[in-house]
Amino acid sequence: MTDIPAQGSRTSGRGERAPIGRCTFMGYVLAGATLAVAAELPLGAPAHAAVPSVPQIPELYDLEDMQTDAARPTSALIKIVLHEDGTASFELPRMEVGQGITTSTVMVIAEELDLPVDKVRVTLAPARPELLLNQLTGGSNTTVSMFTPVRVAATIARKALLEAAAIELGSVEAC
Repeated sequence: MTDIPAQGSRTSGRGERAPIGRCTFMGYVLAGATLAVAAELPLGAPAHAAVPSVPQIPELYDLEDMQTDAARPTSALIKIVLHEDGTASFELPRMEVGQGITTSTVMVIAEELDLPVDKVRVTLAPARPELLLNQLTGGSNTTVSMFTPVRVAATIARKALLEAAAIELGSVEAC
């Protein structure tokens, strides 16, 4: 007398495992993924046995920080020119390659000088050896690294304009 495997059993008549068919395998794959996802849903509480770790290097200092620091030593060598017709101009020591740096620079200058954006002209400056790495265009870093220097230059230009106006109007005597 031979043993007849029970319904749903995966053993052959000789005690060996029978091969799993394609449909059964796909069923296991789909059911396994579904069960794994379903098992994750109710576990919303944080683990109490989590081990804290120190911040990773990119969290402390990354490429963006490095590019900004590289531009910092020569960032005071930029200037904003105020013209008699009420416009301002600035030569941006970077390349515009589609990331909108001229527009963002115009907006920063216009905001700081309290001018309409159509009164501010930003052009691209020719290369200047003294600016060194302050001419580096890459990594979407220009607006980040140029924001503070451009804003400071615009503030200095505004202060000079206000002082000149005060002298012209007789509020302050010239030094």
